[in-house]
Amino acid sequence: MTQLYSNSSLIRLPPDGTTEGLDRFSVSGINPDAETDEDVWVPGDMWAAPTTARIHDIVSTSVLDTSDGTGCRTVLVEGLDDDFKEISETVVLNGTTPVPTVKLYLRQNMIIGKSFGSTGFNAGAITSTAQTDDTVTTQIRVKAGCAQTAIYTVPAGKTAHIIGHGSSINRLTGQPALGECILVTYSRAAASPDPGWITEWTTGLIYLEGTIDKQYFDPAIPIPEKTDIRMSIEELTGANLFIHGFFFGLLVDNPV
Repeated sequence: MTQLYSNSSLIRLPPDGTTEGLDRFSVSGINPDAETDEDVWVPGDMWAAPTTARIHDIVSTSVLDTSDGTGCRTVLVEGLDDDFKEISETVVLNGTTPVPTVKLYLRQNMIIGKSFGSTGFNAGAITSTAQTDDTVTTQIRVKAGCAQTAIYTVPAGKTAHIIGHGSSINRLTGQPALGECILVTYSRAAASPDPGWITEWTTGLIYLEGTIDKQYFDPAIPIPEKTDIRMSIEELTGANLFIHGFFFGLLVDNPV
């Protein structure tokens, strides 16, 4: 199979009809107080990856997010090691005291609540911070239950085929707002010995209440292994802007 096509919900599979070696991925993020030249993720500002695989400290802003608390008790961390291979682990929270991960993460594609107390949600903001670098890798905002980060790294041995993406802009004041939401990639494939950020698609954002701009790609956009994908914000006008962005597709095992 050399291409995947999208036509509404239709995906053309390999000639033999098998789905072995295929997996779906979907990434959704928000920036609740966006400014220009920021990424679509909860902390705002520009996302910075760890400089190498690091132990991460997982901590909440609430004492209720602990092993026997009423908030979030454990989180599942899913990410990539120094070779971009998929790894994961469950971390037992200890409220406002940081808990280090056992494994070293070069990237974290998702953190999601795994078990909860009586409230059924995380009481505080839960942050994953790389040791040594002291940079935030991802964050779960209060009551969200999972990280809302429009950033994803393609694991080793796979190709990501982006089928579609979308974005929206909103603001509290109801005044006009404009901007651009761009889908950019940073590839470490063999064909990119000196990589840099490449814009794959740009979407204009216009504030219209309840409007979400969606784009489907036919054929899908192939993104090689070990590539960072992120949604970024440019050319914003106005203040107090809430940006939502998402992209989705299929992961395909590379030929052996």
